[in-house]
Amino acid sequence: MICTLSHVMAFGNLTLGFSDSKKVIKLCIGIMEDEKQCAFETENCCCILYCVFVNAPIAIRHTEVPSKASDLLQKAMIQHSERIRLMAIALDALTEVSLLNDCDHTNTIDFVMTVISDLSPTISQSEIMIEKTLAFLSKICKSKHHATCFELRGGLVLVHSSLKSESLVVQQRAIDVMYKIATLSDGRVFALNTLEQLGNSAQSNFKEDRSMAAKSLYIIVASVDTRKPDFPQYAALGLEFTQKVIKTFPTDTSIQKIGCFSARKIATLAQKSNTSLDISSVMLPILDAQSLL
Repeated sequence: MICTLSHVMAFGNLTLGFSDSKKVIKLCIGIMEDEKQCAFETENCCCILYCVFVNAPIAIRHTEVPSKASDLLQKAMIQHSERIRLMAIALDALTEVSLLNDCDHTNTIDFVMTVISDLSPTISQSEIMIEKTLAFLSKICKSKHHATCFELRGGLVLVHSSLKSESLVVQQRAIDVMYKIATLSDGRVFALNTLEQLGNSAQSNFKEDRSMAAKSLYIIVASVDTRKPDFPQYAALGLEFTQKVIKTFPTDTSIQKIGCFSARKIATLAQKSNTSLDISSVMLPILDAQSLL
């Protein structure tokens, strides 16, 4: 029965009301609490929970089921860490149930980062698990505490390696996470070589994606900080990428405004820190773009 329900929920585009959602969630909770349940049943329950929670009525968050489901999903990820499909589905479901849970998610972020780091390389470095982990982080990280947990639990290594992925989806997820972390921590956490890799990825693969270009520019410029000993290198990278973005989107008013703001911010920081910085390279593309607007 649970297998049939899983297929109906996954492929039938079925949306349940409050009462039915609660009944289905409680059914899955009961099965997952049974110590004798097999991995196949657990995987189907994870799939059902994901389908229910992704479209769950708001009233569900005021019940006890999101917290209980979260605990069982985390337990399933620990018990079945060798099953990549189950792990991916459970992480999807955990992401959605966490969005319904009105609580601090620092412990959940810590759990996911710890579990992923303890997986075998075959699973932890698989494209699907990297993508699911990055999607989880981009949705759940909402405070400086979350950004700190992300940094302490290996998140910086994760995004750096993800930017080198051959998958554009993984690269995009990595940029989404970096953007979220940059807005929460003023961007000071990213190393210069990670930002250089970000610039290369954005320039090569997102030439026509203004959203990714804008996010990448924000991340890089937010990382330009006079408190860093290598501030001149960060500033030079920021100006270089600003120039590339302005040249790539010469008729996009929003991008041009962001580019002008970025160049002005970097120049102001350089002046305040008495750092010699040549901004002429970025001024000409700005002027050229202004003539096209």
